[in-house]
Amino acid sequence: MSTGHSHRTALDPYQGDLAPSIDILSPDIYRPNYKEIGAMSHTDCNPLLIPESTLNAERAYYAFARHDAICYSPFGIEYGASNVEFICTYGVLDELVMRMLRLCHIMTKIFHSFSCFPD
Repeated sequence: MSTGHSHRTALDPYQGDLAPSIDILSPDIYRPNYKEIGAMSHTDCNPLLIPESTLNAERAYYAFARHDAICYSPFGIEYGASNVEFICTYGVLDELVMRMLRLCHIMTKIFHSFSCFPD
Protein backbone atom coordinates (compact mmCIF):
# COMPACT_ATOMS: atom_id res chain seq x y z
CA MET A 1 0.00 0.00 0.00
CA SER A 2 1.49 3.33 -1.02
CA THR A 3 0.17 6.16 1.14
CA GLY A 4 2.64 8.96 0.41
CA HIS A 5 3.61 9.37 4.05
CA SER A 6 5.41 7.50 6.80
CA HIS A 7 3.13 4.84 8.19
CA ARG A 8 2.85 3.76 11.80
CA THR A 9 3.30 0.10 10.86
CA ALA A 10 6.78 1.01 9.62
CA LEU A 11 7.87 2.42 12.98
CA ASP A 12 8.52 -0.81 14.89
CA PRO A 13 10.70 -2.53 12.27
CA TYR A 14 12.69 0.62 11.51
CA GLN A 15 13.22 1.63 15.11
CA GLY A 16 13.97 -1.97 15.98
CA ASP A 17 16.47 -4.03 14.00
CA LEU A 18 16.20 -2.70 10.44
CA ALA A 19 17.49 0.84 10.99
CA PRO A 20 17.93 1.64 14.68
CA SER A 21 19.74 4.90 13.89
CA ILE A 22 16.63 6.45 12.32
CA ASP A 23 15.41 9.01 14.83
CA ILE A 24 12.11 10.14 13.31
CA LEU A 25 9.78 8.99 10.56
CA SER A 26 8.05 12.12 9.32
CA PRO A 27 5.13 12.55 6.92
CA ASP A 28 4.66 15.02 4.11
CA ILE A 29 0.95 15.76 4.54
CA TYR A 30 -1.07 17.12 1.63
CA ARG A 31 -4.12 14.87 1.89
CA PRO A 32 -7.33 16.09 3.52
CA ASN A 33 -7.09 13.44 6.28
CA TYR A 34 -4.14 15.22 7.94
CA LYS A 35 -5.51 14.56 11.44
CA GLU A 36 -5.50 10.82 10.85
CA ILE A 37 -2.02 10.89 9.31
CA GLY A 38 -0.69 12.99 12.20
CA ALA A 39 -2.17 10.56 14.73
CA MET A 40 -0.65 7.57 12.91
CA SER A 41 2.77 9.20 12.79
CA HIS A 42 2.95 10.46 16.39
CA THR A 43 3.91 7.95 19.08
CA ASP A 44 5.78 8.09 22.38
CA CYS A 45 8.99 7.17 20.56
CA ASN A 46 8.32 9.13 17.35
CA PRO A 47 7.64 12.86 17.71
CA LEU A 48 5.54 14.49 15.02
CA LEU A 49 7.68 16.41 12.55
CA ILE A 50 5.92 17.57 9.37
CA PRO A 51 8.61 18.67 6.90
CA GLU A 52 6.16 19.51 4.14
CA SER A 53 2.46 20.35 4.01
CA THR A 54 -0.01 22.90 2.68
CA LEU A 55 -0.15 26.58 3.59
CA ASN A 56 -3.29 25.91 5.65
CA ALA A 57 -2.47 27.24 9.13
CA GLU A 58 -5.23 25.15 10.70
CA ARG A 59 -3.04 22.12 10.10
CA ALA A 60 -0.11 23.76 11.89
CA TYR A 61 -2.24 24.72 14.90
CA TYR A 62 -3.60 21.17 15.06
CA ALA A 63 -0.15 19.56 14.82
CA PHE A 64 1.31 21.73 17.59
CA ALA A 65 -1.72 21.66 19.90
CA ARG A 66 -2.81 18.04 19.54
CA HIS A 67 0.46 16.21 18.87
CA ASP A 68 3.17 18.46 20.35
CA ALA A 69 4.73 18.67 16.90
CA ILE A 70 8.37 19.70 16.84
CA CYS A 71 8.10 21.10 13.30
CA TYR A 72 5.50 22.12 10.73
CA SER A 73 6.78 23.44 7.46
CA PRO A 74 4.35 24.73 4.82
CA PHE A 75 5.52 24.13 1.27
CA GLY A 76 5.38 27.11 -1.08
CA ILE A 77 5.64 29.69 1.66
CA GLU A 78 6.53 32.32 -0.95
CA TYR A 79 2.95 32.04 -2.27
CA GLY A 80 1.55 32.90 1.17
CA ALA A 81 3.65 36.05 1.55
CA SER A 82 0.91 38.23 0.03
CA ASN A 83 -1.99 36.48 1.80
CA VAL A 84 -3.09 38.53 4.84
CA GLU A 85 -4.72 35.55 6.59
CA PHE A 86 -1.56 33.47 6.13
CA ILE A 87 0.66 36.26 7.47
CA CYS A 88 -1.57 36.88 10.52
CA THR A 89 -2.01 33.23 11.50
CA TYR A 90 1.68 32.44 11.21
CA GLY A 91 2.41 35.65 13.10
CA VAL A 92 0.32 34.30 15.98
CA LEU A 93 2.19 30.98 15.82
CA ASP A 94 5.49 32.85 15.90
CA GLU A 95 4.40 34.79 19.00
CA LEU A 96 3.27 31.57 20.71
CA VAL A 97 6.61 29.92 20.00
CA MET A 98 8.51 32.90 21.41
CA ARG A 99 6.39 32.85 24.59
CA MET A 100 6.89 29.10 25.01
CA LEU A 101 10.65 29.45 24.56
CA ARG A 102 10.75 32.19 27.19
CA LEU A 103 8.73 30.01 29.56
CA CYS A 104 11.08 27.06 28.96
CA HIS A 105 14.05 29.32 29.70
CA ILE A 106 12.46 30.49 32.97
CA MET A 107 11.55 26.93 33.97
CA THR A 108 15.11 25.77 33.24
CA LYS A 109 16.50 28.50 35.52
CA ILE A 110 14.06 27.52 38.27
CA PHE A 111 14.97 23.86 37.88
CA HIS A 112 18.69 24.64 38.06
CA SER A 113 18.20 26.78 41.17
CA PHE A 114 16.83 23.71 42.98
CA SER A 115 19.33 21.33 41.45
CA CYS A 116 21.98 19.61 43.52
CA PHE A 117 24.30 19.53 40.54
CA PRO A 118 26.82 22.28 39.84
CA ASP A 119 26.75 24.01 36.44
